[in-house]
Amino acid sequence: MPPCGWRWLRGLWAAGQPLFQGRALLLTNTLGCGVLMAAGDGARQTWEIRARPSQKFDPRRSVSMFAVGCSMGPFLHYWYLWLDRLFPASGFPGLKKLKK
Repeated sequence: MPPCGWRWLRGLWAAGQPLFQGRALLLTNTLGCGVLMAAGDGARQTWEIRARPSQKFDPRRSVSMFAVGCSMGPFLHYWYLWLDRLFPASGFPGLKKLKK
């Protein structure tokens, strides 16, 4: 990768860091869960279309999966915070605990 490409990547990394800290983490987890659910549905629909070529891609189904994922996001965010307090990652020396 050319040197200017690395500079661009480092800038993108620095711009995205706040999304993984503090209150923005809840929003990031919520939207991330929705995007992953929609991507999973897209992969599943692609699989189904290969099996039955007469079937068409249904964007409404993917939007519904995005909505379901976004509704699960806050619950899962707080669930994993609770699990992190219950079972601290003391067995992994490379993991650092984020301070709030």
